[in-house]
Amino acid sequence: MADRYGLLEIPVQAAIPFGDPVLAIIGDHAKTVLNSAAATAWPAFAQHDVQAPSPDIYVPPDTQAVRTVFAGKNPRRYEFEDIDLPALFLHRQRGRTAQQADDKRVRVGRIRFVWIAPRDHYYAPSDREAFMEAVMAVLDAAIENVVDPSWVYAGDTDLIATGAVAEPDSIKTAIATSTSAQSYSGAALNGSTGGTTMSPRRQATVTLAPAPGAYSTEPIVFTVVDWYDATTTRSVQPPDADGGITIGIDEDVKAVVQIDVPPQLSADGSFQFGTGEVEARGSNLLELTRAERIELVEWQATQLPIEILNDDGALKETLQYDAVEGIIEIEERYVPDLTARAYPHADAPGGIDIDVYREDRNVSRAELRSD
Repeated sequence: MADRYGLLEIPVQAAIPFGDPVLAIIGDHAKTVLNSAAATAWPAFAQHDVQAPSPDIYVPPDTQAVRTVFAGKNPRRYEFEDIDLPALFLHRQRGRTAQQADDKRVRVGRIRFVWIAPRDHYYAPSDREAFMEAVMAVLDAAIENVVDPSWVYAGDTDLIATGAVAEPDSIKTAIATSTSAQSYSGAALNGSTGGTTMSPRRQATVTLAPAPGAYSTEPIVFTVVDWYDATTTRSVQPPDADGGITIGIDEDVKAVVQIDVPPQLSADGSFQFGTGEVEARGSNLLELTRAERIELVEWQATQLPIEILNDDGALKETLQYDAVEGIIEIEERYVPDLTARAYPHADAPGGIDIDVYREDRNVSRAELRSD
């Protein structure tokens, strides 16, 4: 474990961008949600020819509101090409620290973002500015909602974010129908999640193989652990005797501990008990960045002057790019690695004054005791 401010570990670890890994996540989030929300509007708006640096450079038509993300880059200092546009630049501008409570220190950072549009020939400035306002509205809504179904960050393994396919035999593998009542629990729930806690909670399902006239239409009863950790029962009722269907209980549950099946009409069918599909809800921006708060606080449409230099480093020309500049405010909590600073238990005195030990006068004078 190490000290950290939000996602940033101390000592600083290698990351992209180095020293400020949160920018890569915010940039990826912004690119995905903007391209998703503007999938229809942007291609219709951006049908134009880009003024390429030279006739020999091919600039593809715009199909995305954000083609490239430059995390940790300031467009006024970083060389980019027209082929990169439209692009989103993000860099940490400035920040401050605050002691919000005895045990809560945060840094409040201001991340400047610049969205730069390709240079075009004929769209009126009023049209461009109106579209830029729409871009900012989309970005603000996405940050405010924290989760957007269109965005699943690479490496996020949370099934709530990524979703999961249905697993028809994950609770109990295939078993033939019986003309006598059957009850399955413990080792009989031999699927990958049978009898275990499911995270996230899943819908329990039963799949009836096609077998005309084999199935009873009496309820199949699941004993489950529900959202409130209470053991209760839920049931499903086959619509007919012919099978060829998967049906599930009407809520997601934490565990299935027993399944009771009534007598069936013949032994020609078979059951599988499993879990339903988990719909992808998108990654959680606050969780991935370990931020206390992220907020889009201001923006404005502007023209960005970019100086073009010749081979000798002299100014060749100044190009004007339509852009939106704004500020994202992020609050990140300082989490010290107290275990690295602690006395070994055998050496600890009866009481350690935190103020003296940490030389920190902002914390309360509570004591760490080994007895």
